[in-house]
Amino acid sequence: MTQDSPANKASQRHPGQQPKILVVDDEPRVLRSLQAALRSKFEVITAEGAERAKQILADAEDIDIVVSDERMPHCTGLELLQWCRENRPNGIRILLSSTDFAKKRDAISAAEVYRCIPKPWNIREFTEVLDRAALVTEKQRRRAGDGRRSNKRERRAGLSRHRALAILDQDDSYREAFKQVVDDITELSDVYCFDSAETVSATMQHATNIGIVVIDLAAGGEAAVDLIQDIKKSNPGVAVIVTSNPASLSEFMPKVSEREVHNFIAKPLSAKRIQPVVADALKHHLIKMRKK
Repeated sequence: MTQDSPANKASQRHPGQQPKILVVDDEPRVLRSLQAALRSKFEVITAEGAERAKQILADAEDIDIVVSDERMPHCTGLELLQWCRENRPNGIRILLSSTDFAKKRDAISAAEVYRCIPKPWNIREFTEVLDRAALVTEKQRRRAGDGRRSNKRERRAGLSRHRALAILDQDDSYREAFKQVVDDITELSDVYCFDSAETVSATMQHATNIGIVVIDLAAGGEAAVDLIQDIKKSNPGVAVIVTSNPASLSEFMPKVSEREVHNFIAKPLSAKRIQPVVADALKHHLIKMRKK
């Protein structure tokens, strides 16, 4: 049965309790489909349209994630997520759309959208995004419990709290190592994993929260140099890290300038080796963004 009733005022979430997600769409069929697909891992509440979603959010303080379709009558998904940013700033906001996200880059940035998911979606990838979003909410609760608050200078500079790392590497073990590092760094909240330079470029046209890009030369191939130069041209505040075997790194380093690549790391890699490099790259990114 589709839930469309306000939840009780929130208490603290208990360990092991399912994350609570509000899914918003103007099509009941889509709401039923998503609820059936997600309810094994998440507590799913649904709202038919933006106005109903606002009513639910006004009464329920324990909703961790809002997932909204973009094309809805009277109030678009981005307009709803912008309202959520202003009225429920600690929640995670995810946008679903069949349109080109790059055309909505400014609005996506203004609403501090955590992730944009294209339609039709792949439910496995969709669930992975929600899993990462749930980890972010846990990290935010830990920060609040420790008495830490978001950096006011970052908020004034328009920096999203959800800074992300993107990795172009086809080796799952290295992807997992970077995910482990991101989970341990408070200021990082997400990891985008890619198999090709083209998908990195396409995503960075709308994903304004990416602060670090890690490029493996074997995965990037001949397009690696062009990708790095494109990133620095369109997103100069992004810190680029290049990884590869020692021989390939030696050949590659003369092709790019120190301004284009923040650091080089020779494989094999471990989370212990990666952590200080990523932390330094994040610091570099935040300094650059505050100076904008």
